[in-house]
Amino acid sequence: MRVRFGGQPSFVFQPSDWRQRKDAAAEPAWSLNRDYVYGYNGSCRSSLHFISETEIAYPLANLVILLDVKSNEQRFFDGHTNDVLCLAWNENQSLCISGQMDVKGADGPKACIWSPDDVSSFCNLLHPGYSRSVSAVALSSDGQTAVTFTTDEASSYYIWRLDFPRAVKNGTSNVATWLSSGSSGRQPIYAAYLLEPDPAPGKMAFSTVGQNHFRSWTIEFPKKTGASPVVKKNRGTYGKIVAARNPVDWAWQADGAAWMVGDNGHIYSVLGQSVTDSKLIASQHSGATLGCVAKLPDGRWIAGALDGTIFIGSPRLAVQEELRFPQLRGREVKAFCSTSSARLNSVSVRGNLAVFGTANHALVLVDYTRRELVRVLQVSHATEAWAMDFHPELAILATGDTQGHVRFWNVAERKPAVGKVLKMEWSVWSLAFLPTDGSLMALGHDKGMVEVLRFPSLQPAFRERLSEPGERISALRFSDCGIWLAAGCCDEKVYLLKLVTAGDGHVEILLHRVLSGNSSNITAVMFSADSQHVMSNSKDAQILYWNTKDGAPQRHTSMFRDTRWQKPWTAVLGWPVIGLWGDPSCDGSDINSACQSNEPLEELLAFGDDFGCVKLIRFPSPFANPGVKVYTGHASHVSAVKFSRSNVLMSLGGDDHSICQWSVVKPRAVEIGEPSLLPHPWTKLEGSDAPRDRFAFLGQEAGLEGLSRREADTSPADLASQARRPGSAPPRRPATPQSQTQGYYRNQSRGVSAALQWS
Repeated sequence: MRVRFGGQPSFVFQPSDWRQRKDAAAEPAWSLNRDYVYGYNGSCRSSLHFISETEIAYPLANLVILLDVKSNEQRFFDGHTNDVLCLAWNENQSLCISGQMDVKGADGPKACIWSPDDVSSFCNLLHPGYSRSVSAVALSSDGQTAVTFTTDEASSYYIWRLDFPRAVKNGTSNVATWLSSGSSGRQPIYAAYLLEPDPAPGKMAFSTVGQNHFRSWTIEFPKKTGASPVVKKNRGTYGKIVAARNPVDWAWQADGAAWMVGDNGHIYSVLGQSVTDSKLIASQHSGATLGCVAKLPDGRWIAGALDGTIFIGSPRLAVQEELRFPQLRGREVKAFCSTSSARLNSVSVRGNLAVFGTANHALVLVDYTRRELVRVLQVSHATEAWAMDFHPELAILATGDTQGHVRFWNVAERKPAVGKVLKMEWSVWSLAFLPTDGSLMALGHDKGMVEVLRFPSLQPAFRERLSEPGERISALRFSDCGIWLAAGCCDEKVYLLKLVTAGDGHVEILLHRVLSGNSSNITAVMFSADSQHVMSNSKDAQILYWNTKDGAPQRHTSMFRDTRWQKPWTAVLGWPVIGLWGDPSCDGSDINSACQSNEPLEELLAFGDDFGCVKLIRFPSPFANPGVKVYTGHASHVSAVKFSRSNVLMSLGGDDHSICQWSVVKPRAVEIGEPSLLPHPWTKLEGSDAPRDRFAFLGQEAGLEGLSRREADTSPADLASQARRPGSAPPRRPATPQSQTQGYYRNQSRGVSAALQWS
């Protein structure tokens, strides 16, 4: 068959035993349900809110997440079509207003007004196409007036007047039109803070902070029908008080007074549009500029700094308590601090609990009265992430990013593995576990580097630069027999590695063959079920085959029409996945990843594209235009999708700091055996795999008592010498007081290239 994959011509061959079912081209009867979303976007300042005693709301990707901090259950508002950038909460009317980035095309960005009580019903506030994005939002106490700010050249504001509580209650996607608009000046607005209660009937008062300024606003609505509102805006003044370069957050006190914090480490008292007092509480020399402030129930204030310090003070700006994040109580404190800092830039308070968001994309819950870190709610990749794979036997997901960080996720309990970060020297573009038992984890890097680590000890088994031009390793796959590892590279070659088990049980990995013939970057590699052949896909729609024994290219592709390939199918080209390219607008680079579901349900194929969509079709799908189910939520390209062996689907947002967890929902008429749950991810390690530092693996604590005298007395030089001895097992550095405290482990056999930091 001559087909086109994203506009690129190619040839595929139909299996001789395939018989088309009547519903083969229909959309799948099965569906996906979004169960959980991992991650936090620390770029969205002043957009973190307690909306009940236990539930918080925050934006992430295309969604607003409603997270119950007690039960860890999530709900989602998904009425947006691009990155959600700002969020405000109106407790009087139980309404949220959220604003987003512009979408491609002529349409402009929008804001949505919705209620957490019914997230399916909302009101759209549509902005002009030149608006770029909605950067700040506010909703009046009575729910009748909304104000939005955009990031066009004039930093425009829009005033919307409608009975929003009734409009939201009446139905989905009600569209409101703005009553008035104008310019707020050329300096961007970061956030808006509503004064409650409103100063008088028919008026709305709020303040804004932005680049190099803050302002107080009053909107008055004339009694005459059709008359335009009167907008008064006053730029804030500092008088003789030291001015903040950038005000970053605001919290109302009472009677129109407020606290404001700036990036110069000062906290300010503000009345109207004038600063009345200030105090330097965070030293600029230590980099501890302030990031957020909130009012406490007893009338005091709480502020967070970018070095993780929490300040609590009186209304007169006197600091009464100073809590340093590493000194908080809680079992996760040392774990979190071993790999990250708490750069606090958002805060919301309810009772004795304060939830903090950080600039480095973490979300933490603190009991400030007990000086305790209750729980790390979320962590996230800070840069673009492309690598992802499931451990075959444990409920562990591993992901890698362009910063060189590998993170681990507890899928069974829907929690991030706090502080468990493997820091590599190069960007991580691909990742694969050994499918037989998960005892090896392969990483594909920039510069043509491939590393293979033993798992769970994470000791190095192989590390070599395979690509002479130094191109990135874009695809990795082990064979089902556990003997071969294929590394597809952007230098148009596939590097075939062989795993040889030595007499002492250790695995030695050798470069077996370099497979050439592709004329573009490799996008996927797969082995046949019997491991005798390896297949590659490339960006120019080439599908090539080689013999694994001698690396001989197989020119007659028709001979593979009846070949059984390893499961799950993950290639984006081939006869079974013609349907991936059913969208005529897709080019050859728009489909990033695909994965077939596992036994006992093998008839589904999920794939992710450059438009933030996760899609589901039947497998196989040799049709030009099959039925497809489309799921949204990501605001960036979906860089990877993967089914676990129990058919939990994970999708990785390339640059939106999110990972979505999906369950497969069966149709009512279908009965199928329930998949067995994967084991709990935390395993007790013994013998040679026992960790040597306190935070070496997944929360397992270990100390010096597990070391023999010989190991404890081994010097770093001896360890490095052992590491260079051919055929010897990679050495371990004994734990030190520093490693026990910081959870820091540097592998001497890699020199100083990579650091393993667990919590």
